[in-house]
Amino acid sequence: MTIRISSTEDPANRAATAMILDLRNSTALLRLLKNKKKRMLIIKMMIGIHEEIINYLYERSGVNKSDFAFNHTGDGHLIVFANVSHAISCVQCAAHLSTFLKGHIAEYNRALNIDRVNLRYDFGIGVHTAYARFVEMEYKTDGDKIVSKQIILGNAVNSAARVESMTKNFFGVHLLITENTRRKCLKQAAKKGKKLFKKHEGYMKVIGEVRHMIKDGKPNGHTLYTLSAKFNSHYKELLGTAKH
Repeated sequence: MTIRISSTEDPANRAATAMILDLRNSTALLRLLKNKKKRMLIIKMMIGIHEEIINYLYERSGVNKSDFAFNHTGDGHLIVFANVSHAISCVQCAAHLSTFLKGHIAEYNRALNIDRVNLRYDFGIGVHTAYARFVEMEYKTDGDKIVSKQIILGNAVNSAARVESMTKNFFGVHLLITENTRRKCLKQAAKKGKKLFKKHEGYMKVIGEVRHMIKDGKPNGHTLYTLSAKFNSHYKELLGTAKH
């Protein structure tokens, strides 16, 4: 096997916004369900979510492929944007996927017909703005097949994962965004879109605060927000002029 790295130099530490999407209970459900059709339904759902993410990133996000990175582990997905308006791009992506998942996961839970509520499919998304590094790698196998892989490093990634884990603490909350991201969105948004990220406009709701989970040296920690129904109804219209 031959491994080629895109650059032997230290990759740039880029301003970036990361989101972690976690599909919950998929492993437990695949292990416990005895019905083959239901197991295949879970696999079909995971493939459909993966396809939706790929389609959004490459066809609808408007972001050059050199300015985002994507990794996944089947039921876990990491997406990092490092374009000029990375915070806006990431929040738009998170809002889209959250809406998509709420509808589709409810549909699959009904089809699976599981009585145990704690084993229903669910999901969480965490979004944080900081810095990240992208490393592009290619693996050439003995059969001359080339496999590409992105390694994503940085505080944005680690902190987004911690924020995602916090969604488990709030009933009915699937998406959490940090103060860093809200402020960066306010700065990056075009004039008519700025109100989406102002504190008292009703588009973002304060959920809580974290002080020690995000290791970025801020003594007062981070306020956590979620997106309101009002945000989801208007963000496509108001963020249409954002630069990517």
